[in-house]
Amino acid sequence: MSLMLSRHGIWYYRKVNVLSCGKRREFRRSLGTRSKTEALKRSVRFADRPWSISEVISPTNQIISPPNLELATQELRSQAELYVEFKSREVCEREVASIKRCIDKYFKFTDQILKRSQAAEFINELNVAIPTKNKYVKKISGFFRWLKHRTDVDFQNPFDGLLQKDREPVSRKREAYTPAQIKHLENGISALPEWKRWIILLGRFTGMRANEICQLYQNDIQQHENRWCIVVDDRFEGQVVKTENSKRTIPMHNKLIDTGFLDYVQRQNGRLFPQLTLYKGSFSHYFTRWFSGFRKKQGVPEFHSLRHYIATMLKNAAVVEHYAAAFLGHADNSITYRRYGKSVSASQLYDLLEHI
Repeated sequence: MSLMLSRHGIWYYRKVNVLSCGKRREFRRSLGTRSKTEALKRSVRFADRPWSISEVISPTNQIISPPNLELATQELRSQAELYVEFKSREVCEREVASIKRCIDKYFKFTDQILKRSQAAEFINELNVAIPTKNKYVKKISGFFRWLKHRTDVDFQNPFDGLLQKDREPVSRKREAYTPAQIKHLENGISALPEWKRWIILLGRFTGMRANEICQLYQNDIQQHENRWCIVVDDRFEGQVVKTENSKRTIPMHNKLIDTGFLDYVQRQNGRLFPQLTLYKGSFSHYFTRWFSGFRKKQGVPEFHSLRHYIATMLKNAAVVEHYAAAFLGHADNSITYRRYGKSVSASQLYDLLEHI
């Protein structure tokens, strides 16, 4: 058994094998840890046995499939576990669970994991929409790209080229609230607990994502340029943002102030909605599950459609896209604004409130 330390401080398992063609090949396997004690434990699984993804050279010098597919599958499963562990240090718990679910489903589908025909058949047989199929392709491809950069074995990513063209317009993918549905929703929340009413009203008047609202702290409600604003950030414990563009300061609509939101904020200590607990890296899990049943009784769209309502209202009012993107926390596709432009201030966004 041989361990080596990479220049990034990650321990690797190292072994020299003699290939069937008589050549010697050094194989390295990332152990996904900076602890030597942990690396020693993890390396036991590789000790005193040949590398499972064997390289077999054909007469045309092409790499062909290994003869022992069962052992290759076992090794790939072990590597998939290391990949999930690796991703857990980069992304939130919910995303890690999604990656693991996609990989596990493919591994249950076939033992011939590296065959492109099996990958294509797996995607074709998924009874889901094209965007969801593409999600499987991207998440499983991520594993094979990660593995390819950590082994000397030459293999093709079986999911390369399997992304499908989604011809449905983006605007039709999720229903937006209509003004009549907004009115119906506002009338239907009067009997709800106060904290649930405020989450719904914040979604209605800001277009914030559910988790952006559910993770708010009292200190996220601040005055900027003499206007009350809501700060979306990841400064406090448990807070996450979807992207860096999601970090923003949103001016508060007067209707939120007039109906007593600031009084509610003043009575809180710490998080604004302590009734919600963290689940898989998100505070919104319980609320969105509850709202799913509530909105069906009300006959209105899902919570995220409030965000689409705000976007639609801003678009119909001919609001400059750069300002709408700043309000909603979207990336601006213009290189002029993205690279050279300054961030939009809260006072500049205040005029947008009249349209929502």
